[in-house]
Amino acid sequence: MLFCQSASPEVIAASGDYFANANNSVSWTLGEAMTETYSASAHFMTQGFQQPAYNILSVANYTEPSVFVYPNPVINNLWIDFEKVPGNFSVELFDSNGKLLRKEELLDGKNNLTFSFNEYEEGIYLLNIIGKNNIYKCSYKIVRLK
Repeated sequence: MLFCQSASPEVIAASGDYFANANNSVSWTLGEAMTETYSASAHFMTQGFQQPAYNILSVANYTEPSVFVYPNPVINNLWIDFEKVPGNFSVELFDSNGKLLRKEELLDGKNNLTFSFNEYEEGIYLLNIIGKNNIYKCSYKIVRLK
């Protein structure tokens, strides 16, 4: 579930600065925990402390899915199981050079995928799971053994 509350923007960091011109602005900190950003169309929500302003346009009930990726390391098949899937997802597999090897769509109502690794070499792969409208994103480092 997603809940909203009132907050004032403050940050405790080792260093930081803010730069702006007529078209853009950049704000940075050093020593602050890195967090995730979720976006849907023109709306962004960033988890963290360093925010220039809070403008909450709407609040939606969103249940984050439980995703299980196993076995890791993988020898033959990698299973991806979803619980509480609130919509459509894209599942992408990349090699260590960033080349897209496979992309699958997980439609609403389906709750698992199987990726065969038999054709892939031993090494490290990246598995991205992306929710509809980029509301949910997660990445897994997958190790392929022979």
